[in-house]
Amino acid sequence: MCYKYLFVLILLCSINLPANDKSIELIDSTSQKCSILITKRLQDFEDPYKKAVTKIDTCKKNDIIAVTSFLEQDVTQVYFNDIIHSYCIYEFEIVLLLRTQTSNLSCVHRGQKRKERVSS
Repeated sequence: MCYKYLFVLILLCSINLPANDKSIELIDSTSQKCSILITKRLQDFEDPYKKAVTKIDTCKKNDIIAVTSFLEQDVTQVYFNDIIHSYCIYEFEIVLLLRTQTSNLSCVHRGQKRKERVSS
């Protein structure tokens, strides 16, 4: 019985904790969700990843990039890795769910693609 009250007390204390400045800034500056779908189509010969990147390039800074992939898990993992390294802000949460049928990635758009390193 004592545990019930302890749980309620902890819950009430955690509700009153102030949010950090970055989360407040994100809520204020995030305007919308930018949805991208990666899939193969029989009648379309364009590379599905290139189509996804073209769509991501049209998203605005601080938009939530929400990518859904219907490709094989191994291929999706490579594509998502590249999207994370190129377009996501690392200071905010990056959600990645890899499954055999459908995979999802969500992150905050950094505004423009990171420059690729050139080895000399």
